[in-house]
Amino acid sequence: TEISAELQISRMTVLRTLRRMEKEGIVECRKRSGTFVGKFMLFQSTAPAFAGKMRSRRKKVITFFSPEPHESEFVKDIFDGASAVLEDDFTIIKHHYHVDKSHEGEEFSKAIASSDGILLIPSYPAELRFMIHQALNNRYPLVFVDRYMDDMCCNYVGVNNTEAIFTVMNRLYDSGHREIGFYCVEPEHYFAYSSAKMRYEAYQLFMKQKKLSPFLFKSPGAVVAHWQKQYRNQISALVCNNDKMAYDLCRVLQEAKI
Repeated sequence: TEISAELQISRMTVLRTLRRMEKEGIVECRKRSGTFVGKFMLFQSTAPAFAGKMRSRRKKVITFFSPEPHESEFVKDIFDGASAVLEDDFTIIKHHYHVDKSHEGEEFSKAIASSDGILLIPSYPAELRFMIHQALNNRYPLVFVDRYMDDMCCNYVGVNNTEAIFTVMNRLYDSGHREIGFYCVEPEHYFAYSSAKMRYEAYQLFMKQKKLSPFLFKSPGAVVAHWQKQYRNQISALVCNNDKMAYDLCRVLQEAKI
């Protein structure tokens, strides 16, 4: 009530925002107690001190730096996989700065200062791109995960996005779906190489091989409009480019009662 009054917004908007923040680990809501700073944020604030402690024990600190939500399955899989292959004399600090990308360059600098190496899922704002170049020129240990930039010579760990899309599409096709849509941002906004572009191109290739018509949706509103207008060739299944887009779309569809 206090937040809604101060910001002059509805209590429902406040509740929805708090649920979203709780889901991303920013806050923790406890019954009969209130809302508190989430454990993830507390961990993130103590990460530099933790890194120093590990270094004093001669344990190499690797920072996992990602613009993706830390609760996404994609980030969990990569983090768990990296933890599994590193030896006991390494430790990984799990970072993510999905909430406020305007400070990404600043956080990247902090990560370099407090780490012996970085696992990076880059998002390529101009400032970060320059800093990545500098780090590589200084021979700082940096590994790109899932995406890379064409003009950078850097260690790279790939994810087979084409195989992932074909697996999903084959399951839908075998279940009888023929009108399959794909939800993503504007394809022309993708970088020369990105996981999003690979998934989109895999979808197009699958539809072409099966001689099916592709349906591209660039916003949640476009999906809602498609279903509300009851087109003759209406999609029966929809593939989203990533889990965050899927969560956001589900919320929009629920609000539209679809």
